[in-house]
Amino acid sequence: MKTQFLLPNSFKKPGFILMLVAVLVYVLDKFFKNPIFWDQIKMFAIYNSNDDSIFSHDPNAGFFKIISTNIGYTLFNLVFISGAIMASFSRLKNEDEYITKLRLESLVWAVYANFLVILVADITIYGFFFFNIVMLNMYTIPVLFLLRFHYVIYRTNKTIQNEK
Repeated sequence: MKTQFLLPNSFKKPGFILMLVAVLVYVLDKFFKNPIFWDQIKMFAIYNSNDDSIFSHDPNAGFFKIISTNIGYTLFNLVFISGAIMASFSRLKNEDEYITKLRLESLVWAVYANFLVILVADITIYGFFFFNIVMLNMYTIPVLFLLRFHYVIYRTNKTIQNEK
């Protein structure tokens, strides 16, 4: 079966490296509480607001603005998500129908787990911390997919080796 939507196998390792670099930079940034090189950079914003209202009286709020901002989170998101896409959707060396089935099952499992986290957080967490949980939740699908997919492949390979 031809899998048209998968990247070449050579993208997998760089994807994991990008994810690791993004996490390390994020942890270092949080640990030292000091932006490394992205303190205040001028960026184009489709919308900018310092509060949660689109009817803000803040003169810097509004649509289509050039703002000065810390782009650390933006860089983290770009690098981590790019790496996650590369690692998650790269072919394995021996991609076949069974691997495709495991890939689909793992992806569905990760989406279910993602929504379960959102539902549990929705009924148990309130205030601004809920927003943090929802933001972190954008990383759960690729991370859970990668963990489950590679665990199932590891378990399958181990079972095959034990039968030989």
